[in-house]
Amino acid sequence: MPELDRSRSPLSNSAWRAIDGEATDVLNACLSARRLCDIVHSEDWSRSALPLGSARPLELDACENGRVSVREARPLLEIRVPFALDREVIRELERNSPVPDLGPVAEAAREFARIEDRIIYGGVEGIGAPGLRSHNEHRTLPVPSVTDIPAVSARAVELLRAQGVAGPYAFVPSSTMKTQLLSELLPSGRPVMSHLQRTVDGVGTPTESFDGALVCSLRGGDFRLHLGRGVHISFEWETSDALHFALVQSMALEFGGREAVVCLAAPDGVTVEALPAK
Repeated sequence: MPELDRSRSPLSNSAWRAIDGEATDVLNACLSARRLCDIVHSEDWSRSALPLGSARPLELDACENGRVSVREARPLLEIRVPFALDREVIRELERNSPVPDLGPVAEAAREFARIEDRIIYGGVEGIGAPGLRSHNEHRTLPVPSVTDIPAVSARAVELLRAQGVAGPYAFVPSSTMKTQLLSELLPSGRPVMSHLQRTVDGVGTPTESFDGALVCSLRGGDFRLHLGRGVHISFEWETSDALHFALVQSMALEFGGREAVVCLAAPDGVTVEALPAK
């Protein structure tokens, strides 16, 4: 996690290391969508937009021989998840307690991961920030039943290859679909998951961000996650009984093309509850 100027906080270096360590461990376990992306760091917190390299011409009455265009850009999204640690926990950290209560740090990190995954997979409507599932040129493939998932995934791989999209190919299921894959058997008695693993190169971390699944290429260059500043802990303020922090990041997703993802619908009866809007 990036080092910051933390001179405003009353924490010792050892306390910061403990908080950073807890957040980093949870984020490494829970951040799944970014594993499909190339990560581009700029470490520029003031950056507000990602240039897309295109320009849209404008029609202006005052222009006779000249031409005016607006350069297109994608806004960087700022994620901020607050948490607080009470003074007694801070005292435990200062005494190098082996088991400090860092539950608020872990919960904030899990919430941060849920938000980032939702943005990367689903995008944000209305601001020109598409996601992997919304910004592709393939139709969503229907999946009649759980036992059909391997065959439909193989079809998705065929569609990618037909577009000249090389592998390796990853299958990323919803959490509920992953459970079904592990428990369902084919008529031959073999687990559905074992058959699926023969059709793709890897099964990615399951997610609660969407229903169904997606099959995408991991060849590189198709999805680039630009971080104006990567996830870090910011000290916000203190009160008499607690210190307040936030997990913070700015980000934008860039696409090298729209052909590297194929979405699969959820089989009948295999859905996840929609997460509440944040």
